[in-house]
Amino acid sequence: MRDILAWHLDEAAYIQDTRTKIAGKTVLLPGLQKKFSNKVVVATNVLKWSEFQQVVRKWHRKLTKVSRRKFLSVEVLSNVAVQSFIDCILTGEFMHVYNAIVVMKEVLDVFPLVSVNDCGAAVNSAINRLVESEERGDLKILARS
Repeated sequence: MRDILAWHLDEAAYIQDTRTKIAGKTVLLPGLQKKFSNKVVVATNVLKWSEFQQVVRKWHRKLTKVSRRKFLSVEVLSNVAVQSFIDCILTGEFMHVYNAIVVMKEVLDVFPLVSVNDCGAAVNSAINRLVESEERGDLKILARS
């Protein structure tokens, strides 16, 4: 996810990381081909940076389903993965809440990407509600972190 974020933000990083040098010759890596082939990768078959950015946006859109939830004071449109985190937090079950917060802390710097989809406000709202209503000190401390 960090690589995808770096490539999405910086064309030079994308170009550098999708190519390698073998015996002094630049070789394109096969991972970002428009159509996969076991043969030598041709430059016209590799995604240009703008096409890669478009694909990343498409991945986020595909993950995103418009979801209308009433558990917040307003209806929230959010990312499906983020919605899963929120749903886990709102269950109130210790392990669901604990695991959702731990995973979110690990991917926080690369997901959700504001430049692709702004659904962080929904997560903040769910965490704030948890902090306000949670009586178990260990979860409350974890949620505040």
